[in-house]
Amino acid sequence: MNVPIDITQLPVPAQRILDPNGPEPLRKMAARGVVPGLKPADTITVVVLLAEGTGEIADTARTTLGKLPTPLLNGALTGDLPAGVLDAMAPHFASNPEIAQKLLTHPAIAIATVETLAALGNEAVTEIVATNEERLLKYPSIIEKLYLNKATRMSTADRILELAVRNKLDLQGIPA
Repeated sequence: MNVPIDITQLPVPAQRILDPNGPEPLRKMAARGVVPGLKPADTITVVVLLAEGTGEIADTARTTLGKLPTPLLNGALTGDLPAGVLDAMAPHFASNPEIAQKLLTHPAIAIATVETLAALGNEAVTEIVATNEERLLKYPSIIEKLYLNKATRMSTADRILELAVRNKLDLQGIPA
């Protein structure tokens, strides 16, 4: 994860789950995405933070992160998610245009997360990333990631390079 998450901003039950000395059965349940009493955004934050560790609980949390139920995802992505959670989710949903769209339009998204989606996304996701020209002009590194992603359509790569040339952007990561 490129963007840190402040654990002190989470509700007390979530902090109790994340405590390494907390009850293991509760941590195992949370690693599977089952956390009674927490909002969807807090539940996903707990899963992401558990996935950062090592051991069986972390492995379970990483598996859960890739298979989050749609209602939980939709609830979380409309709420207040920390930028670090969005960043941790991005690689898992880089080939899912519906979820990637929600990640890309979330107000807390970090540029590193957009770069991840640009670099790892499938054709549909790279098209979504490439439509935000204002973001591309402000952060040319996204253009570089899109250009170097083999899933990006050639026509899209040409279009974003033209945009960069017209606006006199310096693209260090693209040869020539």
